Amino acid sequence: MYSLRHERLNKLIQEFFAEIVEEERGKSLHPDLVVTVTEARLNEKKTLVTIFLAVSNADNPQKVIDEFNKTAKYWRHLLSQKLRHHMRRMPEVRFKLDEGAQRYLRIEELLEQDRKRRQSNQ
Repeated sequence: MYSLRHERLNKLIQEFFAEIVEEERGKSLHPDLVVTVTEARLNEKKTLVTIFLAVSNADNPQKVIDEFNKTAKYWRHLLSQKLRHHMRRMPEVRFKLDEGAQRYLRIEELLEQDRKRRQSNQ
C-alpha cells in the first residue's frame, strides 16, 4: 500500500522529469523528437523509479527508450538536482515505453491522415 507521500513523490518526479526533458530538447535530445512523461512509479522502498515515456516522431520508439536506459545515470543526475530537497537518496532510474500512450498517438495519427484524405477527395 502506497502512502500519500509516496504518491506525491511519484507526481513530483513525473513533473520534474518532464521539465528536464523539455530543457534537454536540442541538447542531448533531438529537437524533432517528442517525449512525453506519462507516469513515474517509485517502488515501495524508494530505491527504484520507473518512468513511463510516450515517444512520437521517432521511427522506433523502443530504440529511444533503450537510449534513455543506456544513459540512465545522466538522467538520474539531472533528476537528483531537482529532487535534492525532497528525497534523502536518489533512486535508480529505469525507463519504459508507455504502450497505451503509443497506441493513442498512433490512432490520432491515423485519424489525422484520414481527415486529410477526405478533405483532398472533396
